[in-house]
Amino acid sequence: MSSSSVRSWSFLSLASFAAFNLVPAVVHAEPPAPTAAAAAPRSMDYTVQPGDTCIGIATRFLGDGKLYPQIHELNPDLGPTPHKLAPGSVLRLPVIDPRPDAQVTEVVREVQAREHAGNHWQRAERGFDLYRGWHVSTLEEALAQLTFRDDSRLEMRENTLVIIYGETRTRASEQRRETRLERGSLRTRLGELAGETPALSVTTPTAYASMGRGSTLVKVDEAGTSRFANHGDGVTSVRSNERRGEVKLRRGEGSKVRRGKSPTPAKALPSPPQWAGGPNAFVGASGLVGTIAGTWEPVADAGAYQVEVMRDTEPGSVVASVRVHADTRRYQVHGLPMGRYRVTVATIDRDEMESVPSAPRQQTLHDLRMESPGSKQRRAPSGQGLPARVQALPGTVLYAPPSMTCRLGDSAWASQLVATEPGVSAVECRHGSGASAPGFLLEVVSVAPPQTRGSFTTIVTGVRGTEGTHVLVLDSPLPLGETLHASASPGVRMASVSALDPGRWELRFTTLATAKPTERIELRLSSDPETAPIGSVVVAVSSPVPRPRPPAPAPAGPTFTLGAYVGGLMIPQRHELYEKALVVRPTYRVINPEFALRVGVRPLNWLAVRLAMSLSRARFANDEPASLFGGSFGVFARLPRRVSPFVGAGASLLTLDSSSSTAAGKDTDLGPRIAAGLGWAISPRFAIEAEVASRLLFDHSTIFPLWSAGLTGQLVFGPN
Repeated sequence: MSSSSVRSWSFLSLASFAAFNLVPAVVHAEPPAPTAAAAAPRSMDYTVQPGDTCIGIATRFLGDGKLYPQIHELNPDLGPTPHKLAPGSVLRLPVIDPRPDAQVTEVVREVQAREHAGNHWQRAERGFDLYRGWHVSTLEEALAQLTFRDDSRLEMRENTLVIIYGETRTRASEQRRETRLERGSLRTRLGELAGETPALSVTTPTAYASMGRGSTLVKVDEAGTSRFANHGDGVTSVRSNERRGEVKLRRGEGSKVRRGKSPTPAKALPSPPQWAGGPNAFVGASGLVGTIAGTWEPVADAGAYQVEVMRDTEPGSVVASVRVHADTRRYQVHGLPMGRYRVTVATIDRDEMESVPSAPRQQTLHDLRMESPGSKQRRAPSGQGLPARVQALPGTVLYAPPSMTCRLGDSAWASQLVATEPGVSAVECRHGSGASAPGFLLEVVSVAPPQTRGSFTTIVTGVRGTEGTHVLVLDSPLPLGETLHASASPGVRMASVSALDPGRWELRFTTLATAKPTERIELRLSSDPETAPIGSVVVAVSSPVPRPRPPAPAPAGPTFTLGAYVGGLMIPQRHELYEKALVVRPTYRVINPEFALRVGVRPLNWLAVRLAMSLSRARFANDEPASLFGGSFGVFARLPRRVSPFVGAGASLLTLDSSSSTAAGKDTDLGPRIAAGLGWAISPRFAIEAEVASRLLFDHSTIFPLWSAGLTGQLVFGPN
């Protein structure tokens, strides 16, 4: 494998671990309610070590060597005393104190635990109580922290199995916490109160160690070889299980124990790396997670490096621990919640001995607040080892952390930014002093109809002077809110924008009579008119098309009409309504009432023949009455519609009957009659006509017209 390939693989190892391992750290940022284990067991299992006796075991675990008969009671297969305990055999020991000996106080990814005699593993969350004999196991890429009653701690790395023995006593009545490491790596942490007296012991398949103040790293590989590295200020005592030799390790020293061998002499641990330059402030999205990064100087002959990330507010609280290749010079940890962190890096030499961690590097992940229109932003899926992208809707507002300014892509530095155009841009911030604070990748998602990407245009039809509706369907990888803002050009008036269901809105608008041929409705997720629209609806405007009136249906045969006429007869001063023998022409009132009864036949839809009998009660100027009887015959033409004009022509006979001394006597005149008007077929059986007509009377070469006007209501008989 080439050097470049190794470096790439090492970098992805760390990034991959963080991407998949730190998410549970976010989940457990607030401790859940403690999960109580089952009732305290009445007994526990203990693996006999070389040199163990029943009295010694009773002294360590029961507090008094005289209590060894209790061990005999639980292990009748030992037989009568005296007997010799075989190393590796398992004894059942009574449990005196029902209180939990330890508790799970930190969890990253999956950690399991089971009772001493049980085969069922259960998930161990923060707050899980551990009793004597309980087994605790971290799975792949998992971490756990166990805290004993005296606040001494064990930090378990991935693929590690330990057995909790809890509080024991030595022959000198010294109390200590005892644990057995079967495989993997753990770090012990004892507080300042531990003093120089060993307060915690760890047993491995090949060795036994008593830990002093501070921190000691213990590793057990697949061959069972145990390695001890003292990183604290106290003294760690190491001996083999066969009690061969004993080594005292001070800070910066280490030793290993193989099966059947004595501990190797104390050896100086490799030197820790030195930090290189780079930013110590980073920015993450509000309520989500972020990334921190850094570099270190290489160490000669290093075989690998161990990077650990701890929360600064909780000393010793490791949220990430990963081993990387010796060619790696940089760490980049993704998926961290906002807050302060301490990062250390240690050198692992070719013999797998691990140095004291470097001086912690203090780094802060600042909170960049985001306000998204109608939805909360979320982290987008990312490939293995890659930083997670933060997704946001168009119109999302970004607020820089205090005393910082930020920019989106190549935009200007500002304390407030607005994400508008869909696409991916880098968010970067800086302090007022100019110090850089790297951020994250922001993906502004596309909000558009299905099968459409980016800003969209939808065309609808609008008719002047009418209301219109349009159902808009939008697709987005983020959930949309119930509010969509629409602004229309002057020729369109918006009525409402209503959410039908997620992703579907109904737009109601009115196209005004003054609308141009093309109008536009712009759509935004934000009410701020300065925000770029996500798309628009183009209204193609048309004029209303008059609805054609259906033609009057042609009758199946001739129809007949019977009607009554009411109107007025206008008699001019020059007329022929008097007896020929009279010398003086009588004067009539100008307007006189007239009544008529009319019958007709319509052989065709546009042609009618009509007969009429009329009566007019006329009066002379001196108020004396006279009667005018008339009869007429005419032919009329009309349009075949419900409302239609008509014209007609025919003959008229008018007879005067007056017996008064001043009257005109009796006279009969015959002449033509012409008429015009407007008819309205209210229903197939009833119609109304408004008519103006003129009777023409002749005296030698003079024509005397008599005008009449009135309304006729008529019934229609025959086929519809």
